[in-house]
Amino acid sequence: MRLAMSEVEYEELRATLLGDEDGSERAAFLLAKAEASGDELRVIRQIHPTNHEFDQADWGYLELRDGVLHELIREAHALGAALVEAHSHPFDRSDETRFSSIDRDGLAEVAPHVVWRLPGRPYLAFVFGHRGFDSLYWSSRTARPSGVVDIDVGIRVHSPTGLTLRAWGDDRGPI
Repeated sequence: MRLAMSEVEYEELRATLLGDEDGSERAAFLLAKAEASGDELRVIRQIHPTNHEFDQADWGYLELRDGVLHELIREAHALGAALVEAHSHPFDRSDETRFSSIDRDGLAEVAPHVVWRLPGRPYLAFVFGHRGFDSLYWSSRTARPSGVVDIDVGIRVHSPTGLTLRAWGDDRGPI
């Protein structure tokens, strides 16, 4: 799977997620539409939630307020788009960026729900550190992700570490 965006959009996303030096995690959501190839989605919109859209947003943890995910799903549905989440691990300055166990638990619950609410569209998730990123996507209502996502910025393709998928385990059963 591949997510396409311009270099400007990619730099805007990274700046949103990693630009603050206070050490708090940040999040963004992207809406993306399928390209003709079927294995590529193109970003059509970035959404940067404000602090009041989170119940908690600090070092090591983000939690959306009730109703925010519903509104994001509704907007994706109206546009015929897939929903993409991205968040940062600003404390990660290694080449081994990966989702935390808290991230994995949340994704195992949220991703199958979003895939159910947006039929025929995958749910993508990214976590960015300063030197790299990891990614996952779900194309069915299972707790285990379907694979990883490259980011195509036109002149260069960025690949994830893939560490989270390799460590996920073999639980492939439906939710």
